[in-house]
Amino acid sequence: MPRHRLSAVAVLSFAVSSAQSVPPLVVNPYGWKVPVTGSLRLPDAPSDSSKASEAVVVLDRGAIERSGARTLPELLSRQAGLDVFDSNGSAFQPTLDMRGFNAQPVPATAVVLDGVRINEADFGQVNWQLIPLQDVERVEVHPGPATLFGRGALAGVVLVTTRRADKAAEASAETGASYGSFNRRKGWASGSGAFRALDWRVHLERERESGWRDHSEGDIGTARVRAGWRPDAGTDLSLSYQRSDDRLNQGGSITGAELAADRTQHVSQVDTVSSLDMVTAAARKALPWGLSLTGSAHWRARHEATPQNKGRTTFSDSVSDLVSRGGVVQLTRAGEALDREVSVTAGLEGGRTESDSFTRSNFGPSGSLVKDDSAALFGQASVDLVPERLSATAGLRYDENRMHYEDKVKPSENGRTAFRRSSPRFGLAYNPAPGRTFYASYAEAFRAPTPNELKPFGVAFAAQMLNPVQTKQYEVGARLEPADGLNLAAAFFRSDALDEIYYDSSVGAFGANVNIPRVRRYGTEGSAAWQGERWDLRAGHAWTKAEFASQVTLSKAGNTSQKVLKGDSLPMVPEHKGTLGVGYAPARGWRVSADGTCVGSQWVLGDEANLEPTLPAYCTVDLGVRLVKGAWTASLSGTNVTDARYQARSILATLSGRAERFYTPAPGAGVGASLSWRWGPSGAGTARRPQVDALELARRAVAD
Repeated sequence: MPRHRLSAVAVLSFAVSSAQSVPPLVVNPYGWKVPVTGSLRLPDAPSDSSKASEAVVVLDRGAIERSGARTLPELLSRQAGLDVFDSNGSAFQPTLDMRGFNAQPVPATAVVLDGVRINEADFGQVNWQLIPLQDVERVEVHPGPATLFGRGALAGVVLVTTRRADKAAEASAETGASYGSFNRRKGWASGSGAFRALDWRVHLERERESGWRDHSEGDIGTARVRAGWRPDAGTDLSLSYQRSDDRLNQGGSITGAELAADRTQHVSQVDTVSSLDMVTAAARKALPWGLSLTGSAHWRARHEATPQNKGRTTFSDSVSDLVSRGGVVQLTRAGEALDREVSVTAGLEGGRTESDSFTRSNFGPSGSLVKDDSAALFGQASVDLVPERLSATAGLRYDENRMHYEDKVKPSENGRTAFRRSSPRFGLAYNPAPGRTFYASYAEAFRAPTPNELKPFGVAFAAQMLNPVQTKQYEVGARLEPADGLNLAAAFFRSDALDEIYYDSSVGAFGANVNIPRVRRYGTEGSAAWQGERWDLRAGHAWTKAEFASQVTLSKAGNTSQKVLKGDSLPMVPEHKGTLGVGYAPARGWRVSADGTCVGSQWVLGDEANLEPTLPAYCTVDLGVRLVKGAWTASLSGTNVTDARYQARSILATLSGRAERFYTPAPGAGVGASLSWRWGPSGAGTARRPQVDALELARRAVAD
């Protein structure tokens, strides 16, 4: 075994030592009673992790800065239960999923930015390059079906909250720049402040990279403006606007022979030029009798042009306009009834997305306009059955989605369809003593087929009727704080999916998507964290099994078919993932850190019968040094310092009539440096306390 892999394995031996037995305990590294804002569709009623009947990870601004992560996906990849990988050869567009979902054919994780779902309308993908980490205040990860968030949240939900000036903050500013391997450079500047009831924040950022592979360049520019108005303790209004422009190239995948000859080369190539405009308005109002009204509305428009999409035997260019608009309103009451704490929420959500696209290729032109209208009702109630000891939560959401499809080339293939689904959720949280929480929950979620799944490769819309995917999950877990600074937690889950959508190239002339009757996923997630005066340690492990629970026959590369049996594993789902992080503060203002990740072997996409060799396991190690001196912050980082040569993704496909494996290689070792300067009072420009605290105070003031 190469020496660098031996080093990485040694670093992570603690995290993966029990991989073949019962995995170690899971942990919440941020304390026992952590404020949880994602317990509702919009953050409102105060809650904490002691009452949460689910696993939850909270990363505040301090944790984000200490991590040294350059991007949000890089930050999330250090969580054992999250699977982040590059599937197209672009450093700026990774894919994320969790709990055994492999983003095939579309992601099953919902990503919500300031209350707005930002999964794209056409295929559910997330353009992570549009979320500058420098402007993120808080990230919450809720694994498992996120019932109140509606369709698409089968694997879970990632909630992202951007930064906002505190009501009493004085004017402040921040600017910085970074440079690293592969000619990656970034510059940013931000300013914020408050005047009486008004608060404001502006963030500007530009990032460019030449790419470690041929034809993998990226150029992204973002501007965000946010203004708020808080005239009294019970009123909070905000309005934000974001503009982003990006130019990205994708190196695509290469064969094993090409990989061995030169892993930096490309054969196919994709060029994209895109722009985003997004407006978000939010409001909260404390009402009498312990009530509060919360609302959010948005308009989001993304224009995507692909002037070149060159495969090995195909060529095309396309233009797409993706527009979404909608809103959420919820009414919440938090208070006491019969000497018990009770929280009740009811709300409605609605909107429309439009996907307008046109493509020219060597197969001929194609184009469509898809209008997707959605409406939903949701409600949830939480009550302390035994004060300070036992709490129960019950929720229900009803969704209705109506889709209208217009074919620009073949009007005879126009069509309409509708999907309706009710999804319940139940949970219990038991706290026998402070610092000890045990919970159990049951939750459901669903995902309606996307327009691209209903009509791939020009197949008639009417012939492609698919059932929505349904997920039912059972989960039990624990969160423990056995000593000051030490936090542990454990979770076991089982998820049963009905009518999962899978692509089968043997159907029709060009292939089609089909429903798989049953798929099951189960496993454990774990982490442990200790925070000392100078040292901090974090370890995590996820053991995940994703299996077909129905026998099906699917196509296989090389113009053959494969019989998939019950118990065969889904491709591109690592059974084991381990993480280990160590931080040390040798002196005031200094922090040295090391983060390691090991990802287990995976079956290759296209080998659902599990007959081909697996994609090998790999380990990476990142190092960082950070110094905060007055208004200045300087940092040095090393990524994949052992220079592990691994492939992030592999697919079995047909080339010249024979089966061939294609790989998406991952970059080797890299280094980076950054320097930033802050002007203004310490902590200005960031609201450090959860906004739910202020709302609770207002509720009490109005009630009194």
